[in-house]
Amino acid sequence: MSLVIDRKFEGSACARASASDFQPPVVESGHWLAGLLDQIDYGLVVLDEAAAALHVNRSAQEWLASAAAPLRINGSRLEAVAAHDSRQFRHALTGAVSRGRRALLTFGEGCEGVATALGPLPGARVTVACLALLVIGRRHVCDALTAQMFASCYGLTCAE
Repeated sequence: MSLVIDRKFEGSACARASASDFQPPVVESGHWLAGLLDQIDYGLVVLDEAAAALHVNRSAQEWLASAAAPLRINGSRLEAVAAHDSRQFRHALTGAVSRGRRALLTFGEGCEGVATALGPLPGARVTVACLALLVIGRRHVCDALTAQMFASCYGLTCAE
């Protein structure tokens, strides 16, 4: 299932980008920005128009490494496992990088399914190509540390 939001990103300069435009620096794995992205509890994947994963944060790496994930990294490219998911992913990625469109996508089925959002990455250009950001929905409502803090604040026991 996918839902395309028929609204172009107003700030996108991707369509009118040229080689002489500003090019953002590549974020290396040891850079502080990569560390910042790793702290976000949602999976984040920065993609180019060919679905090459330019950056994958820690949450996305962990999720993509699971055998049941409906998406996978093959070489450097992100791809869907199922054929119908692959078609919707390619269509949404093309819409994001070339037309500035955002899409809500569901990959997989049942309890292994995951909701994602795919859209243009504002201001990101590598020569004249545009980038997209895939945000992978959380698998759990909260992590163990959050649950422990909540229990501690309210004096709950392990059974509660």
